[in-house]
Amino acid sequence: MHRTFVELLAGGCPELLSGTVPESADFPEAIAAGRPIHYHKPRGAAARAMDGVADELLDRLAALGLLPASGISGRRRPDP
Repeated sequence: MHRTFVELLAGGCPELLSGTVPESADFPEAIAAGRPIHYHKPRGAAARAMDGVADELLDRLAALGLLPASGISGRRRPDP
């Protein structure tokens, strides 16, 4: 499912994503558990990969002036 999302996003806006999200059993496990990946396995490779996607998108939005440039890095995610 995550690969399909990334492919759709990359197909519509190829300039937005430079990296890829690796396949991981954590994604279907989180979906089956009905939990976001950051609650299912917050320190897992899948959560870190999604952090990278989010960071890249936020950096690009900030570069376009759509978000403030300060305070983007070092975001804290809620504790599960």
